[in-house]
Amino acid sequence: MAIDQQLVDFFPHTVTITPKSSVNNYGEDVHGGTARTVAAYVEPRFQLNGTNQVDELTQPVRAYINDTTLDYEDLITLADGTTPDVVSVERHDEVAGLEHSVVTFA
Repeated sequence: MAIDQQLVDFFPHTVTITPKSSVNNYGEDVHGGTARTVAAYVEPRFQLNGTNQVDELTQPVRAYINDTTLDYEDLITLADGTTPDVVSVERHDEVAGLEHSVVTFA
């Protein structure tokens, strides 16, 4: 089941999800297989400027993705071509028609 199409219309962005296929000899994840492009809403990255008394702080990017099968090891490519590190994946699949995942990036 997937999120209702009327709600997907509010997702202006797309992300491409490439599943992890294996690990190379150096212990790095290798991504391959069938990549899928899904609708998403990617929050903008906010940056608070620092002063000599306060360190600079960057808020992590969060994305609401119309997919409940993704994993934190999957490679998620944002619309701008970047592939930020995935910190967490929260699946919301309890309510029919509202299934989605919330992904937080580093």
